[in-house]
Amino acid sequence: MTAKHINTLLFVLYALTVVATLTILSWHADFSVDDMFITFRYADHFLKGEGLVWNTGERVEGYSSLLMVLMLSGLHWLGVGYVVAAKLLGILGFAGLIAGAHLYWRKTYKQGSYVFVSLIGSILIAVNYPLIVWAMGGLETDIFTALVCVAVVLLLLQDKSKHADRLCIVAGAIFGIAMLARPEAPLFAVISAIYVLFAKKKKNPSGALLLLAPFVLIAAAHIAWRYGYYGEFLPNTYYAKLSGEMTGEHLLKGLRYIWEFMKAPPYMLVYLLAVVPFMLKKSKHRRENLYLFAMIALYLLYVVYAGGDWMKGARLIVPVIPLMVMLLLNVTVQHMDTPASHSLLAGMAVLLLCFAQKSYYYTAPMAKYPYYWDRIAEYIRTDWKSDSLIAINMAGQIPYLTPKQRYIDMLGINDRHIAKQQVVFASGKGNIGHYKGDGKYVLSRKPDYIIMRDGFTSDISPEGVTFVSEKEIAASPEFKRLYRRKTVSLRLPDTAPIPEKTFKFKYLERVAARK
Repeated sequence: MTAKHINTLLFVLYALTVVATLTILSWHADFSVDDMFITFRYADHFLKGEGLVWNTGERVEGYSSLLMVLMLSGLHWLGVGYVVAAKLLGILGFAGLIAGAHLYWRKTYKQGSYVFVSLIGSILIAVNYPLIVWAMGGLETDIFTALVCVAVVLLLLQDKSKHADRLCIVAGAIFGIAMLARPEAPLFAVISAIYVLFAKKKKNPSGALLLLAPFVLIAAAHIAWRYGYYGEFLPNTYYAKLSGEMTGEHLLKGLRYIWEFMKAPPYMLVYLLAVVPFMLKKSKHRRENLYLFAMIALYLLYVVYAGGDWMKGARLIVPVIPLMVMLLLNVTVQHMDTPASHSLLAGMAVLLLCFAQKSYYYTAPMAKYPYYWDRIAEYIRTDWKSDSLIAINMAGQIPYLTPKQRYIDMLGINDRHIAKQQVVFASGKGNIGHYKGDGKYVLSRKPDYIIMRDGFTSDISPEGVTFVSEKEIAASPEFKRLYRRKTVSLRLPDTAPIPEKTFKFKYLERVAARK
């Protein structure tokens, strides 16, 4: 086959992959996570000159990504809506991580191998359901993944480059920017520094220092700014989600989370475990492969330690999926260069394409809630007085759409007091990261309204509600004396893709006025 034929074949196959990817992305166009609206509320206050706050005048760092807040603010200032901007950034991250992987393959493999590797790799990344789901989810997941992927690729290439020092500096800076996106960045930066130190036969401490210097500089500047602005060295989200427990049940949740990903097509973790013996063989690429494997393994241990995640779609595993693909292709081409192994990888790609529709089932159940919450927010704007104090669990869409109201985040993500409470639930109960609360504190602030659970709950007994704050509120005599139940029928717009257009919104209204 001539080079012209190869290029034509590649173009056709890549075009088909792009079509498949765009089709799958379109399935998730309506997918959004309530947490993304928390970021929108911070960005909105920032653009209004009120600072990076959730409630005006209350400095609490309840967002998970400063980078996302700043990028969304910039795009919105240019006239782009927040939802569109968030999805554009997710798609940009998705494209960036594919580009990063291709850069590595282009520089590492000769043309014959590159045709196979780039094609299979493109499919394994481009139609991988967690990457696509979270490209459209409105969070920082794919942006962070792209930053990590590009930094890792630069370090994999620096060993063979005349500009190794420059690549180390750039990679370190990218890891620093990644820390503004997600708090897990230091794990990747430290492992990478160790790799650079031992990547060559002779130790390279200067390269490791060149990598760490920009990372530490950016991280230190961020932490110093955080302390000066919020008065904390760590974000409020860290305290809110810290369980403080390391029970077997907690770790078992993390292992189950990994298992759910492991048993989903295309079974990359299964294949990864199968090729470990080949990866350990002596070869000129062994250090590179061990570097990739170390990041994957240690990051997955961190996921287990964290207890997994309450969100569907393997969100926490996304940052290492491109690294898994790169490692699998490396080991297959370098150590198992046989028709059988190539067929196995091709089979994985076909499995992904065949089971691509499965990703829809992760997001479809969640796609209806934004329509309900949008209608609830409209009701609050028109029927509740401005500057009401509202206690709520859903700290995203409803507060964002009702900017004239003030809120108490009963889960503690945006509340300093609740975030620093002790864990009340055992770690095996409730949603991961939502183990804290303080019903007495919530009632002491005398909220005008309380929205239990998701606003649809009839049973507001301690047994009928889910989270700590609302359980303690439901058991309080003060609550029963000062609040009354209210139910209103609301209608969704005719354009909402939900058969039953009428639903009941249930909340609690304070009887006695606040003083």
